[in-house]
Amino acid sequence: MTISMKKTFFLSLLFCFALTQLQAQGFSYSGFKGGLSVARAPISFDRIQTDTTGQLSVISESNAGKVRVGGQFGLFAGKEFTKTIGLRMELNYVQMGRVDTINFNQRQNYSLHYFSFDPMLQLRIKASSPNHFYIIAGPSARLSIGSAAKGTENVQPLATRQVDLGANFGFSYLVGLTPYLYLTLEARAYYGLMNVAEKPKENSVGLSDYISAVNTVQNATDPFDIPEETTQVIQDAATNGFNNNYKITNQGAMFSIGFCVPLRPPADKLIKIKKQ
Repeated sequence: MTISMKKTFFLSLLFCFALTQLQAQGFSYSGFKGGLSVARAPISFDRIQTDTTGQLSVISESNAGKVRVGGQFGLFAGKEFTKTIGLRMELNYVQMGRVDTINFNQRQNYSLHYFSFDPMLQLRIKASSPNHFYIIAGPSARLSIGSAAKGTENVQPLATRQVDLGANFGFSYLVGLTPYLYLTLEARAYYGLMNVAEKPKENSVGLSDYISAVNTVQNATDPFDIPEETTQVIQDAATNGFNNNYKITNQGAMFSIGFCVPLRPPADKLIKIKKQ
């Protein structure tokens, strides 16, 4: 069993356990949904630039990239504490990522794949309506299950951490089709709260330290006057790479459609269909 399969199996068990516990306490509804994700992953980093005299300096760059359209689907379940306040729990598969344009006919498409656990508070607007319109908001914990990249030759996937934490906010509209089935329409935004870029090596060298060392070597009139610490910094950079403050954050929106069935209370009390 691969690592991704193990993650999927573990999260599925976790969701089933949570589902069982909520149902035992008066679970209101559960269902499934699928749709589109529209995502982007802004990137920022420091890089080295060289002036006309050969001296090095640090320059910061950032690139929001273009949006990437992917897929998402999941399971959800909710419990209504009152006519207006409730709790929703979800387990979703979501595609995130970004698109970079190289020139007019070349693009690099970076995809990030996550399983996300999304507990959210739901506030029902106009509780007397036969349909249900909710404002939903809450945290999101995401576990990476892989990444990929398509485009020009030698393009590499984005190196990211295994975990991402963020927040969801959106709207959900539940339309009663029968007393035992209703349609769900949903739109929500996601904002990642952490840097998901892979951590640099433990002994990586900061760009400012490296630049200082290189400029010292270039300006030295006698090689024997170069401090040993300066030479060590250059050697460490060659061995362990740089710490250039590389940062990636996940952002996006999700649009989905699905179906839901009431569990408790009885269907004729949860969904009130207007009499003709």
